[in-house]
Amino acid sequence: MPNEPRGVHLALESLMAPEPRRRLIQAVADNMLERTKREIRAAGVNPDRYKTFLDGRQVQNLDGLNPDHCTITYQFQAGVPPEVVHGCLDLLRANSPAVTGRYRESHRVYADKADVTDALPLADDKAEAVKEYVIMPTVPYARKVEKWDGVYEGVTVMAQRRYGNSAEVYFEFRSPILPYVPGAWGKADRAALREQPNRIKTMQRERETRLPCIFIRPLGA
Repeated sequence: MPNEPRGVHLALESLMAPEPRRRLIQAVADNMLERTKREIRAAGVNPDRYKTFLDGRQVQNLDGLNPDHCTITYQFQAGVPPEVVHGCLDLLRANSPAVTGRYRESHRVYADKADVTDALPLADDKAEAVKEYVIMPTVPYARKVEKWDGVYEGVTVMAQRRYGNSAEVYFEFRSPILPYVPGAWGKADRAALREQPNRIKTMQRERETRLPCIFIRPLGA
């Protein structure tokens, strides 16, 4: 994906009539846009999320450009597309067991560890800054539901197929209250671990509080 702004300056003969000048400017702008989108698509990223600015104002098209003097800017949007987050949440709710509805309504969305479930969709400037979304259930029996029905793991597979060209989506069990605590692998490490009761307790607590999670990150992050 292009990392730096690119541009072209056109100096057109003033003898050319306004309408031909307008068509020529639009043709050059369209050509640059399509070329850039091809490069972004080749990098495995969805190129259809961009804004168009004409003389600093966001516009839907270039119909109102001034053929005598204008500046056209295409701003490609970074971050996770909002439809990926909403799509994963909708898939979770649609595939959740609904005996009482508590589990189905328990899924929460965290953006860089902040709960944003009730603030979705985020404003563009905030969404583009998010490095990682995490969706997890908040009921205590979520681990049992995952063991029986595989809701989160199954939805992750569906989301990867649907949004794989727009974001990185993966499944993992993770504790919402403790970071991962590594165990011991070698004989010497296991012997040392036996002398660290606090670490053993923390490790056990971390394992016991793990919940199924869906992680969503920008492509290439």
